[in-house]
Amino acid sequence: MLRNLPNRAKEARLTDHLKNLGFGNSYETIYMPLDRKTGVNKGYAFVRFRDEAMAAEFNKKVEETQLPGSSSSKRLTASFAAYQGR
Repeated sequence: MLRNLPNRAKEARLTDHLKNLGFGNSYETIYMPLDRKTGVNKGYAFVRFRDEAMAAEFNKKVEETQLPGSSSSKRLTASFAAYQGR
């Protein structure tokens, strides 16, 4: 689970950030829920990795980074989601 996303960030910017961190082909899916009223993201996203070790590495590398080109001062933080649906 990735938290503190700037609300106006789009999935393409997050995908580019993951590529820049070296995770371009390491994840399976990204789910970034949108607020139905405003159409912007809710400030978090779920990134599904192929294995737990890669997810742990992602958590370390993404911690305290910012999305490039963002005017927001928010720093990203990541953790394993409490519910790992299958």
